[in-house]
Amino acid sequence: MATTPWELLNQVFTVERIMTPRDRLLTWEEGTNKKQVLEEAKARRFDLIPITKGNRITGLMRRGKRAGSLTEGWLIAASTGVADLLDAFAKSRQPGFLVLRCQDVVGLVTPSDLNKIEVRAYVYNLVGQLEIGLGKMVREAYPDESKVLTVLSEERRNEIEPVRSTTETGKVDVGVVASLYLGDLFTVISKTPGLRARLGYPSRKRAEAVLNRLNGLRNCIMHPIRPFVWDADRDVAAQRELIESARGILQRLELENVPKVATSVVAA
Repeated sequence: MATTPWELLNQVFTVERIMTPRDRLLTWEEGTNKKQVLEEAKARRFDLIPITKGNRITGLMRRGKRAGSLTEGWLIAASTGVADLLDAFAKSRQPGFLVLRCQDVVGLVTPSDLNKIEVRAYVYNLVGQLEIGLGKMVREAYPDESKVLTVLSEERRNEIEPVRSTTETGKVDVGVVASLYLGDLFTVISKTPGLRARLGYPSRKRAEAVLNRLNGLRNCIMHPIRPFVWDADRDVAAQRELIESARGILQRLELENVPKVATSVVAA
């Protein structure tokens, strides 16, 4: 099976693109005074410091203390995708991983690196693929796109109509669906039994619970000044769950044929 655009994202945005390279790491040489290293770590807000002996990394120090034995659990491949890195952090709850390329340690990655622009670009593109796929699904379910408006609130209809009028006046009628926000698509899907069933949601309530949170993910990445992860213990697992939800929807869209007939609308 050919690699889909959303699967390709996980191959493009990898640990190697966000890690701190080995030659830029703050390290502590075994047997030397820790004080200066710890002061610099505090000033630079580094939480995890590799311990070295000669040219080899022999362990990791966290807040001045050795963070356990250096086992394979502290290693992650440089080619690991962002989604899989989130999964590794969520499951291990570790403060970081040494990055391995072939047999060499080439860097260090921590939850703080999840706030780098490359991670945001990965999520942005993932959400973009999701929006394209859901828009296509809604268009196929509503051949007469004007009926989509009946599913939305009066407030949203009043906001969309001027936009539609502008495009029509400019002789570029792009249709109703193209005027919708991602949140609008989620509303249409949640209120349309056939569409939400396609995505595996047994009820409108369940669909809204998941899709509204995905809209929050979209809003988060649209503001680059805001961190993607505020609190590692809380946010890594939460963001991982949302990304897995988005990937799950995209997988369904790939595997299932969307019906090309309108499905009934439940407005309440």
